[in-house]
Amino acid sequence: MSGRIAPDQGREIDLVIGGTKPLAVIEKRKDPAQYRAAGNLPMDVAEVITILGTDGAERAVVLPGKVELIHDYLKALQMPDGDAKTRTMGKLFGYSEADIEAFIANPPVCACTKCSPSVVHSSDDRGYDFRGTRPKDAGHPNSGTTE
Repeated sequence: MSGRIAPDQGREIDLVIGGTKPLAVIEKRKDPAQYRAAGNLPMDVAEVITILGTDGAERAVVLPGKVELIHDYLKALQMPDGDAKTRTMGKLFGYSEADIEAFIANPPVCACTKCSPSVVHSSDDRGYDFRGTRPKDAGHPNSGTTE
């Protein structure tokens, strides 16, 4: 870890597609360009699920077949704030144990919406649920969108 908050910001999609990062979550308000790019990824490249919360929209990106990581992320959001939640989130985002412990030992002031309570809706803006399922005849949940 570089000692910065969100050291992968702006590169998350490439890191997930390259297999370096297991999960990326891109907030629309923080990085609109990456948010749009995530929404235009083909299904054979990545699974992308839009999550709406009281703090705004975000897109979770994983490799195909790894949607369980998004489920784990949504469960982790419901955990009480503290070291256990920080460790869980750090592991999901692919940080080493040493980096996670360094982050806990020297907590930065963070403007990330995950550092404050958030309510997550049960489906995205196109009616897709967070189990990664959609009707067989539906296209990619983000196809044709430029959000």
